Amino acid sequence: MLEKLRNRCWKKRLRRILKKKAGEREILPWDRVVKIGVYVDEARLPDKKALLAAVRQAGTGREWSLLVYSDKPVASKEAYGNVWKELFFLDRKSLGFSRFPKQNRAGAFFQTGYDLLIDLSPEFHYVDVAVMAMAQAKLKVGKYGDWNQKVNDLSLSLPEGKEPLGRVLAALQAYLPSLGTGGGSPEALGRKKKERPGPGRS
Repeated sequence: MLEKLRNRCWKKRLRRILKKKAGEREILPWDRVVKIGVYVDEARLPDKKALLAAVRQAGTGREWSLLVYSDKPVASKEAYGNVWKELFFLDRKSLGFSRFPKQNRAGAFFQTGYDLLIDLSPEFHYVDVAVMAMAQAKLKVGKYGDWNQKVNDLSLSLPEGKEPLGRVLAALQAYLPSLGTGGGSPEALGRKKKERPGPGRS
């Protein structure tokens, strides 16, 4: 009974956020993407080293921020390296009843206007969708799913293996030169369309 109430509260709040559609949405060419936010669930992050390697390989001139969710407090912040302009953490105590992060937790992550926001969690989770809905970004990219598609501008079938960010960035670098005109809207991507950067699961 409690879970059903929690789910109803989650859906109600999500619909309210989506109705407002806060923030300007726009598709930028890859060479104009500067501020990038990345969200990961620590329990489902295959390889931290691969994550850091993908950021370094993307080159300089970009500002990367990382938000990590963990059911328990993160044991080692150092494990996430020093490639991030800002590093934020959420745990179970950071969430309200409806599974949305409390306003005073990782507030700067949600207030920053990113050029690109990427959800690297491979499967549906209430917190993941809540984070993506609350965050401000011109383009939101994440996994494919019924609720995820309502939040994301581009839904990808995230690849299996140890380098999800590298594969996603490779796909975006291929898509954005043709899609990003500096004035395009996310609707040009087709919110209902499923894109595949490579073998993966939905």
